[in-house]
Amino acid sequence: MAKSNFVTDAHDKMYSTTVRQLREDLGRKVKIFLPGNPTVCPNCLFNSVDGKSAGIYSPTSPYPAGTPGPTPFQTSICPVCHGSGQYTRTIVKEILCHIRWINPEALQHSSLGDIMGADCRLQSDIKYLQDFRRPPMKIEVDGFSMELVKVYPRGLKKLAQVIAFLKFSPHATPGNKNRTTYGETL
Repeated sequence: MAKSNFVTDAHDKMYSTTVRQLREDLGRKVKIFLPGNPTVCPNCLFNSVDGKSAGIYSPTSPYPAGTPGPTPFQTSICPVCHGSGQYTRTIVKEILCHIRWINPEALQHSSLGDIMGADCRLQSDIKYLQDFRRPPMKIEVDGFSMELVKVYPRGLKKLAQVIAFLKFSPHATPGNKNRTTYGETL
């Protein structure tokens, strides 16, 4: 009995190039704001006992480029880290996505039958799955601030894609209030 291949590598390549071309032709750039790794504030002395700023001006030398400061201060609250002792630089990525705005009266079902309270659906390349799975601080779609509702991969192997459901954000930057984030304005 001869082995039958219904879906060959040629079919996979044709599908992936077609989807990629459609995303390039119809897709738009979406900005995703991700928190970077927290680092010790270079503007003040770090108190390792309580893990916060000691409230003493003590800039590191050389001062890191791209970080606000050095800013001398007389009070016990550092103007760079606001007393937390650490700061996080915001990572901004632009991702090409197929964007579909969802009709508010329609119920949107996901792959497992969940009903999504979402305003927007994004479809992107699978290589961005971990960026969406990391809790993003904000996602900007067509100039609107959005929050992630759910994200999941769809498809197999080379043909997989990321599906993300978003809702309008009631506030600009959800997330950790203990750290100060610098980078592009949120």
